[in-house]
Amino acid sequence: VEDYGVYIQSAGCTTAPAIGTQPTASTICAGTNTSFTIASTGAASYQWQVSTNGGTNWTNITNGGVYSNATTTALTITGATTAISTYQYRCITTNDCGTTNSSAVTLTVNASPTITSTTPGNRCGTGTVNLSAVASAGSLSWFTAATGGTAIGTGANFTTPSISTTTTYYVGAANAGCNSASRSAVVATVNQNVAVNSNATSNTICAGSSVVLTASGGSSYSWNGGQTGASITVSPTTTTTYTVTGVTNCTATANITITVNPLPNVTLAALPTVCSYNPAFGLTQGSPAGGTYSGTGVSGNMFNPSVAGVGTTNVTYSVTQNGCTKSISSPLVVSACLGIEDQASENVVIMYPNPVEGWMTIAGVDLVNYSDVELRDATGRLVQQWKIDTKEMHVDLSMFASGQYTITIVGGANPIVRKIQILK
Repeated sequence: VEDYGVYIQSAGCTTAPAIGTQPTASTICAGTNTSFTIASTGAASYQWQVSTNGGTNWTNITNGGVYSNATTTALTITGATTAISTYQYRCITTNDCGTTNSSAVTLTVNASPTITSTTPGNRCGTGTVNLSAVASAGSLSWFTAATGGTAIGTGANFTTPSISTTTTYYVGAANAGCNSASRSAVVATVNQNVAVNSNATSNTICAGSSVVLTASGGSSYSWNGGQTGASITVSPTTTTTYTVTGVTNCTATANITITVNPLPNVTLAALPTVCSYNPAFGLTQGSPAGGTYSGTGVSGNMFNPSVAGVGTTNVTYSVTQNGCTKSISSPLVVSACLGIEDQASENVVIMYPNPVEGWMTIAGVDLVNYSDVELRDATGRLVQQWKIDTKEMHVDLSMFASGQYTITIVGGANPIVRKIQILK
């Protein structure tokens, strides 16, 4: 009898898998991703395991939740949470000859810090503003944008640069290499100082005028004269300074000075009564000199009776000084002057006969208040002049040709003008 033995040899392996590269521990921030990787020779399959109690017990990982690629050489963890921090991981490699376990490594998941509170700030007018914030952990950095950019300050308290308008800043936290998921906005409010202006050019008005004062920058206003509201109307008689107090989140005042220029002192002496056929004559009754005359029949400083027509017309004299104008008016009577009855409204002077063939009498109690009697032909040419030295004078007109003439008595306050007819 012969004995025979059977020798069975596996065709797939001669030894259990060998792990050439072990996984390494990983420290990440909550919400981020990581992976554990091995390199093995001779392995036919891979299975990653997790221990939640420091390596005492191990559980096979299946794909799902934060895990993927659980049966490959690289286990992937996506969106890690602090709940799996300190968990340990290893890979079981297997072939027909046996199994080999990788080293166990620990995953540390640090919580991302959060901004738990912020304190905005405000001020009146241009300047710096103090802001502050509190984080759950770590340090604070201040930025001018919600994302990106370089920090312009660090720490729980931050003083802004000088600003003139309300500005939003952003604060983020960092701890153990982890940043807050987002930055928190903190507002630095700049309440504008109260300002006041007027609707008057250069804040200057003329005596007797009104001006509207308008304040801005506040939510309510009070003026030194007792008025309230953003706009008030004032009529100062002399240069006056007005003060307005405005209230928003702060109280501020502003001043404005309204300069009042006086009106010029204008007078207009009584104007003469003239005949409708008299030639145009200059107006000189206005004072001070340099003003302007206006009214029906007025052109420049000349008055033309024929343009004005018979009746009473108002002549206005206007003077402007320092941008302020004052006007004064006076009546001027234009008479038809058809006979010797016509006479000046204030100067009783009569001339007769009219028409005249030889001598004419010129008489009146006011005659001596004038210096000369002028005779002009129909073209306005001066043809004769007599000196006045009595209340009644007689002039010989017999040497002049027939026609229409004008006698003007001059040298007094107002000229006296008459139309006469010389006959042959």
